[in-house]
Amino acid sequence: MEKQYIRILGFGSLLMGDDGIGVRIVQELERRAPDIPCLKDVEIYDLGVCGLDMLPFLDDVENVIMVDAVKSGESIGSILRFTGADLLEGREIGGLLSAHDITVPETLKIAEALQGLPNIIFIGISIRAPMNVYDFTTELSPPVEKSFERAIDAVINEVEQLLESREKQLLESRENSENSGNSE
Repeated sequence: MEKQYIRILGFGSLLMGDDGIGVRIVQELERRAPDIPCLKDVEIYDLGVCGLDMLPFLDDVENVIMVDAVKSGESIGSILRFTGADLLEGREIGGLLSAHDITVPETLKIAEALQGLPNIIFIGISIRAPMNVYDFTTELSPPVEKSFERAIDAVINEVEQLLESREKQLLESRENSENSGNSE
């Protein structure tokens, strides 16, 4: 069975304001997917605050795009991009926020040890420090709300780049096969 080529995973809690931005983005991508050709064969999942339950979603896939809130030194609403290596090595990313029982980098380290990892791209939306766990809201702050469409565009752009790279590799592979067949 062939591996899934691209899977998008959104994280966060819709009840914790800005922390729910990753979930909101994947929900919107799912809604728009029928009208966006590059999303046709892409699996999109809302994983909420899953923690270790994420492990099966990192298996049998070549590329995973993760979307979540991050606490960084950047202004609130900034869109940040990290690779899986950035997350595993803990490069100046700041805290990956949410009500997860375990952080995304910790889960990735466990997955790497247990099953290996796909190529990972992480799109983070910078948010303010986490709110008090008892202060529930379903509203996004104005700066995070303003970044919503830009974050969706960033995810779609990553999908398009991955698909272009795949097409280029397939074309080169075909050309190499044809050239090796002609040289005999």
